[in-house]
Amino acid sequence: MNRRHLAFVLSVAEHKAFRAAAEACNVTQPTLSAGIKQIESQFGARLFQRSTRSVSLTEFGRQILPAIRDVVASEDALMAQARQLLTPDIELIRIGVSPIVEVSRLVEVFAQFQEQNTAIEFVFKECFVNDLHDRLYAETLDLAVLPKTAVDDKGLQTAPIYTDPWVFLPRGAVAAGIDQDALRLGDIVNQSLILTSGYCGLSQATQSMFEALGLALKLYPGRAISYSAIENWADLGLGAALLPASKVSRSRQGPCLPVLEPDGSAAMLDIVACWSQKPARSRHVSRLVSMLESTHLISI
Repeated sequence: MNRRHLAFVLSVAEHKAFRAAAEACNVTQPTLSAGIKQIESQFGARLFQRSTRSVSLTEFGRQILPAIRDVVASEDALMAQARQLLTPDIELIRIGVSPIVEVSRLVEVFAQFQEQNTAIEFVFKECFVNDLHDRLYAETLDLAVLPKTAVDDKGLQTAPIYTDPWVFLPRGAVAAGIDQDALRLGDIVNQSLILTSGYCGLSQATQSMFEALGLALKLYPGRAISYSAIENWADLGLGAALLPASKVSRSRQGPCLPVLEPDGSAAMLDIVACWSQKPARSRHVSRLVSMLESTHLISI
């Protein structure tokens, strides 16, 4: 199975268009399409539903996408490790992120640090929350980035990275009966909310937000495995949804309303970095930790 073709799949899933995905991968559209067809042939199933106006993942595509992403990330990590062994001047910092994290925010946060430390290379790996903790304790990750509410604080130190505003996706593609520009959390307590299975941090963050205000959380009985599925299910009328703004598709046509705290301020998801408090830490990782401890929180 060709790793480059797997990267094509990830690009189409992100851009939801073959032309934009081909441009991002610096290949022609026929090359990208042929690569994806080869992957689909090897799987024996379609990954994308194509129409003249849109491209979306099939149900099989949604279920297999996390595994594809993990394979590509693992190969990137392997190549980075090989470069470090062959080029001792390169210093790696291994960063695990939960799927709810917007990696472009991390690149922004770390940009100045990388400019000042050109020999350091960041290697990102997307993992579920439990896996992030296991890898931190096993010292196969240097840092993890995830929602603050999902951090197991046993032996871990944290620092804020960014905040992401919550938005509400009403049940059904049209927000029937909703005429506000924004909604308070108390206004949606009777809505049946669609959540993920709890491995990415979305479920913990949503439940913690409601519990902190003493509000009951009404849940849709099913669970989605991706944010695009949550968005799609909400538009189909299966339930409503709360998502961080960064995880709503850029091409969304349906309603997407800001969510407010009881005092009228924007409800925000806090994303933090965490690391082990064990003293055995390389100097370049320690430099990054010092930067994080002194950096102010940013907002999307």
